[in-house]
Amino acid sequence: MVSPAQRRAVAGQATQKSPPPAWADLLAERSVTQAAQALLSYWGVLAAYVGLNPHHRPRATELLWAELLGKQGAQLTQPASLASAALWAALWPLHGGLPRPEQSDVVRLATALRQPAEACGPLPPEADLARSLAESLPGLDAAHVAAAARTLRWGNVAGADPGSGVCLSCQPGASAYWLRRRREVQLITCSGPGAAVRNRVWTWEGEGKENAPS
Repeated sequence: MVSPAQRRAVAGQATQKSPPPAWADLLAERSVTQAAQALLSYWGVLAAYVGLNPHHRPRATELLWAELLGKQGAQLTQPASLASAALWAALWPLHGGLPRPEQSDVVRLATALRQPAEACGPLPPEADLARSLAESLPGLDAAHVAAAARTLRWGNVAGADPGSGVCLSCQPGASAYWLRRRREVQLITCSGPGAAVRNRVWTWEGEGKENAPS
């Protein structure tokens, strides 16, 4: 637990080049580990992507550090508030960096992460995927939606392994991750200021890339 006096002392000594104090770094690392464990059961694509992303923990630490030293930092001396801030910072790849909402909304998102994926049947045509993505992520432009739908349908990803999780978009309120593995295609989206999440899985019949449109 960080007391207000400790927080003010650290804030007075901090500069733009100063590293986060050890307690903030350790807290962020622990919260990232716990968040990854929560994701592993059903949200494998995001867990795989985060596990291979060297920028995840440093960015989570940075976000939590800003919270601790910000205007709302005094509120984070309470365990529940501190846990909420740590979890929101750790989940930044999912929500794309949205401002931390009310604690009830953070709990809602954490609860959603424990739900199984939606089984959506056979992978639909590219046009249907584009419409679904446009509805799920209204913040993305048409070109980005079309490219993401083509990736989902045909598996064309330059320089990335679709079996390890691919980030299609990571913008505040418009994030999408994709995974193709064992005849299944998984798509996770997080949209809007309320961080509405969906975890969908389709079956894939294994059309070859040679059939993809050029």
